[in-house]
Amino acid sequence: MRTPEEIAELLRALTPFIERRAKEILLANGQLFQGLAQIYAPVKTGYLRDHIALIDYGDSVEVASEAPYSVFVEAKQPFMAPAWSQVEPQLTEQMENLQREIDSFVQQH
Repeated sequence: MRTPEEIAELLRALTPFIERRAKEILLANGQLFQGLAQIYAPVKTGYLRDHIALIDYGDSVEVASEAPYSVFVEAKQPFMAPAWSQVEPQLTEQMENLQREIDSFVQQH
């Protein structure tokens, strides 16, 4: 059985790895989500499509449409929802794989 100090040291060692891998997964899937949303966005002038952005907050990412009318377009002709439905299973699987990597590391050390 590990002491609390050993557990704390193990977590300190794991933290940079977890943060780096989680960020890689979020960015890759965020870029995919952004690209798919741009493909699915209806185009009249191109403004809506061209203003779907990936915003990196450091510890999280967001894909958002910066067009003020996008919520109305989404309600009538969804473009974000179908993009998300394609990305979400892959993102979930990759995060679950990361959890398994962490569990394996902890069990080995």
